[in-house]
Amino acid sequence: MKIGGVNFFPLFLGNMKICGGPVFGIIPKRIWNKHVFCDNENRVALSMYSLLVARDNYAIILDTGFGDKMDERTKRSFGIENTVSIEKALEESNSGLYTGDITHCILSHLHVDHAGGATKKSGDKIVPSFPNAKYYIQGKEFE
Repeated sequence: MKIGGVNFFPLFLGNMKICGGPVFGIIPKRIWNKHVFCDNENRVALSMYSLLVARDNYAIILDTGFGDKMDERTKRSFGIENTVSIEKALEESNSGLYTGDITHCILSHLHVDHAGGATKKSGDKIVPSFPNAKYYIQGKEFE
């Protein structure tokens, strides 16, 4: 989608399952469960997306999904399925951009499902997923 010279690309990162209670807050399960199915662990299925915002002189990633650093037990706990790396999602976006082209990475908060992909494994090290980007988070996330 293009709006006023700015291109927007949704980046599909996979699916997950999370407890319905925190998702729907004070709404009782008897109400939300009429519209949204939950499994026997009370988890609801959600899709994970990042957003690429690009113009001639910048390329911004908003949130990065889980990333590639979780073990199998953690993946099962979160019901993670059909995951796509942020690199692969960029390739599939048809934006023509790659991780080295990203100028800014904005993380809404530091939960693993939003910020886990901000870094990646490189051998036995953890390195930034976007080596040329400036990373932004809210100051309260450090408190």
